[in-house]
Amino acid sequence: MKKLVLLSLISILAINGFAQKKDAGFEGTITYSVTTEGELDPQTKAQMPSEVVWTYKGPKSSMMMKTAFGNINVLANSETREQVVLYDMMGQKMAIKSSKEETESALKDLPDLTIKETTETKQIAGYKCKKFELTDGKTTTNVYVTEDIIIPNANWNGQYKNVRGVLMEYSQKATPDGDAQIVFTAKEVKKAKIKDSVFEIPSDYKQMSMTEFKQMFGGGED
Repeated sequence: MKKLVLLSLISILAINGFAQKKDAGFEGTITYSVTTEGELDPQTKAQMPSEVVWTYKGPKSSMMMKTAFGNINVLANSETREQVVLYDMMGQKMAIKSSKEETESALKDLPDLTIKETTETKQIAGYKCKKFELTDGKTTTNVYVTEDIIIPNANWNGQYKNVRGVLMEYSQKATPDGDAQIVFTAKEVKKAKIKDSVFEIPSDYKQMSMTEFKQMFGGGED
């Protein structure tokens, strides 16, 4: 009887340990290639990044874009709903902080999309992805999503905020008024231990609020 109880306890602990490991969420990086579809003027095309790297750890994420003019890094936290945009361009390093209220206000301005799951699938970076059709009533956009990478609220702070799962291929307009698209396609998924310092503001960046940043360019509060 004692052996049976002991074996049962070991089994329960093993199952619980497996469940915790499975539900712990993805920690590591996802690297996307960047291509364009449609006609773009040379100046706009030169500003496009060649790749984008997303880094995840718990509720924290970092999106790094390297361009010919410098780097942009967006730090976000899905629990606190706060964001920081780090600009390292033309000799200036600025950290633009958005509060929970400012972030949620900006998200409310994004259009609500109707999401339709299709039966089409394809492999991207070694993961099976489902195709979804998203429409805002005027235009339809296709995205490919995997549920095999566990990142809770992975898309909470962008135009695909209501899409569940991890976006492995998606697009966005290259310019507000044009038809050209920027396409992001995952090319590498790498699990790794990520240091907390990745999500901290470097000491050599000048910190300011979004309001202060807008005032620098002649704007102000909306």
